[in-house]
Amino acid sequence: MLLNTLSSKDSALLSAKEQSLFCGSLIPNNSIAGKNLLNGLVQIYESLPKKLTVKNQRNLLALQGDYNTQASLAREQGLLKALDNNKQLTYIDSIVANWSKKEAYQKVKGILKRSRIDIIWAANDAMAFGAKQAVIESKLAHSIIIGGVNWDIEDPHYPVDLSFGGHVSLGAMSLVMLKDINDNKLPQNKRHQIVNIFESNLTPSYRAFIERLHDKKLDHYNFERFSHATSNKLPFTIENLNKAFETKIKN
Repeated sequence: MLLNTLSSKDSALLSAKEQSLFCGSLIPNNSIAGKNLLNGLVQIYESLPKKLTVKNQRNLLALQGDYNTQASLAREQGLLKALDNNKQLTYIDSIVANWSKKEAYQKVKGILKRSRIDIIWAANDAMAFGAKQAVIESKLAHSIIIGGVNWDIEDPHYPVDLSFGGHVSLGAMSLVMLKDINDNKLPQNKRHQIVNIFESNLTPSYRAFIERLHDKKLDHYNFERFSHATSNKLPFTIENLNKAFETKIKN
């Protein structure tokens, strides 16, 4: 299973045969994404020229994906962990916008009429874009820093300040795992993994990877570098994907 897995309750509903066919799962660490997103947004806000901010004012609005999915709940958990280390923030509100640009736009536009917001944390980029549209139309006198998850940051209509992504690459890692399982190279304790794959769009690793992805250069990657069958196995990260690309080219 990719990006999600079965809960213990779900697994209990399967027959013994069905459970035997469930050979593995690969999930991005959504909690780390939520945490790093807030920390990154705070860092960007703190770097703004003082004339664009209000001294000692850091009002946060969070846009959650939904009430139930693993990804939404884990990203919110990460957000709350980051809040513990950012006592200067005032948590104005947390609303569910169902991963929707339109719903986020409508809700944020209403909130901006009654509350000052300085930072908007969104569980995905679609909601971040909706928030950005609402901010633009509200014509506020102060800056609002906005970020989300998915690496859709280069949308020409509503570019936001920060995005974490990389889970798009986990399809490749799942195929590496399947081959290792088929070849009896992957230990049982490695068959269900949570991977710290999320990377900021502000890093050099992001730029190098996304350009190669757009140029359809996947055949230049040496995915064997991530297999348990190799002696110099690399952890599966965006930075190491770039190393695997460079290794393939040199060879």
